[in-house]
Amino acid sequence: MTTVELAIESLAFGGEGVGRLDGRAVFVRGALPGERVRVELDTRDRTLRGRLREVLTPSADRVEPPCEIASRCGGCPLMHASEGARARYRAEVVERELRRALGELPPDVAHHGSPRALGARTRARLRVIGGRPAVVGFVEARGSRVVGVPRCVALDAALAPVFDTLRSLADDSRLRAEARVALGAQGLPVISLATEGDPPTSLFTRAERAVTDARVAGISILVGGAKAPAVIGDPTAWTVGADGAPLHVPDGGFAQANPEVSVALGQHVAKVARAAGARVVELFSGAGNLTTLLARGAASYRAVEADAAASRACSENLAARGLSATVVTGDADACELARATEVVVLDPPRAGARRACDAIASSRARRVVYVSCDPTTLGRDARALAASGFRATSVASWDMFPQTAEVETVVAMER
Repeated sequence: MTTVELAIESLAFGGEGVGRLDGRAVFVRGALPGERVRVELDTRDRTLRGRLREVLTPSADRVEPPCEIASRCGGCPLMHASEGARARYRAEVVERELRRALGELPPDVAHHGSPRALGARTRARLRVIGGRPAVVGFVEARGSRVVGVPRCVALDAALAPVFDTLRSLADDSRLRAEARVALGAQGLPVISLATEGDPPTSLFTRAERAVTDARVAGISILVGGAKAPAVIGDPTAWTVGADGAPLHVPDGGFAQANPEVSVALGQHVAKVARAAGARVVELFSGAGNLTTLLARGAASYRAVEADAAASRACSENLAARGLSATVVTGDADACELARATEVVVLDPPRAGARRACDAIASSRARRVVYVSCDPTTLGRDARALAASGFRATSVASWDMFPQTAEVETVVAMER
C-alpha cells in the first residue's frame, strides 16, 4: 500500500477524519480536524480510505483513550476525541442536515450530553468465537475480524461479568454466535445467544451452570434455523422507561442503551408532544418506552409496531402501570392515519420513515414529534413534512452513545 501525508479538514458522518489527495476525499478513522497524519492508502473500494499510521501534528482535541484497544475495536470510533469535540461534532451534524432540509431552525436548538461518558451503556451486541482460548468482543472497524475484549469501559459495570461468562460458554469448543447482553432481574446480566449452526452440547450444560452460580439471571439460546430459543433461567431484559419505571424488553428486542439519557429524551418528547387530551398515534412504538409516558391523559392513543413480541411487551408494560392504549402489530411505515388523528409521534429505525411521513403530510395531524438516530434520514423526512406545511418548532439532540459519533435527535413540527 502507498503511504502518504494528509491534512485532516473535517469529520465525516460516522466520525472518520477527512483529508484530500489530488482532489479526492480520503477517510481516516482515528484522525481529527486540524491534524497532519501519515496513512496507508486503501484503494480497493471506490471510496478512498487511509489506515492511520502516525499523527504528525496532533489536534488540541486529541485525548488518550481510556481503553487500550480503542484503535482496533469498532465500538468507540471517537474515544480519541475530547468530550467537547464530540459535542461540537454532533451539534454540527444535526444542524447542518436540518438546515439543508428546512432552511431555518428554531432559535433555541439544544444539544445535551450524557451524564456518564463511560459506563453508560446497559446493552451491547458481541461476537463469540469458540476455541483455545475463546474470543469474545466486537467486530473491528472496517473489517470482519473479532477483536477480543477483556473488559469494556463503555458498558455499565454490572455487565462486566458477561465477558468471562461468554468465554466460559465457548472455551475449547466450536461455538460461533452473536450475543446480545443486557440487564435483567435484580440487576444481573442476561444473555441472548444466536448460534451459527448446531452448537456443541456442552453449551447448554455450561449455560445452566452460569445461571445456577448466579453469574447471570438467564440465557436464551436460539440455534440456527430454530423457531424458538431454549430458555435457561430468566433471560428477560429490563431497562428504565421514559417514565422512570421498569420497562420489560422482549428477548432480542430493541431498547435504548443509555437509560439516563433515554429518560431525559422521553421527558422532552412528552413536553413537545403535548399529548394530554389529544388523539395520538405513535409509530414504531417498540416495547412502549414512550408509550407508557405519553398515553397518560391522551384522549385516545394508538401504538403501532411491526414486531409482535415488542407489541406484546408494550401491552404488558402499559398494564403494569394501569394504563391502556390500542396496541397494533403492523407495518408502522405503511400505517393509515385516522382522520381524527391530531398528534403523531414516531421513532423509526436508521432507515427513517419515508412512507409514514408521506401519510402524515396528507393527513389532518397538526403536530409531529420525530425521534431519530440518523440525521441524514431525519433531514429527508423533515423536508417531506415541511413541504406539506409543517414547520419546526423545537430541535434538540442527545448523546445516547458516548465515545461514538451517534446522536439522537428530536424534532417537533406543527402546522
